[in-house]
Amino acid sequence: MSTTTTPTEIPIVTSLSDEAAQTVASALQPTLVELIDLALTGKQLHWAVVGTRFKPVHEHLDELIDEHREYSDTVAEYMSTVGIIPDGRAVRVASDATTDPVDAAFLDDAAVIDLMTDRIRTVVTNVRERLPVVAAVDVAAEDLLIEITRVLDKQLWMTSAQR
Repeated sequence: MSTTTTPTEIPIVTSLSDEAAQTVASALQPTLVELIDLALTGKQLHWAVVGTRFKPVHEHLDELIDEHREYSDTVAEYMSTVGIIPDGRAVRVASDATTDPVDAAFLDDAAVIDLMTDRIRTVVTNVRERLPVVAAVDVAAEDLLIEITRVLDKQLWMTSAQR
């Protein structure tokens, strides 16, 4: 089913220049996609994990997923705040995701930990690379990416320590 809509021209008043907003968008849109993809991947692995450490890994994934969802919402809301339309649609996430989807199969708990460790590392590395891009134009966006970096680094530690 397809629907056609006409975008509403509602000006969002923001303190950022159009150029600064575009710079922020170039850093936050891929971050949004990556966080949504992490949450979806985590949920798939949450359903598929098996093994002797099933329960702690299953529960750990729920904690990660909750944080990924929380921060994806925070990123999207900040984008809207500064006049950038966030795109978290499934089609956008699927087309822009930089990692391959996980297999739709039951996976051993060690493999699940390895997959999530690698994916979190990829995202936090990407977020770190985006920090200097926004630092020059929007300290609030920089602060948001710093906060996400702290959260993902902690997740990386907690997840990789289970190897």
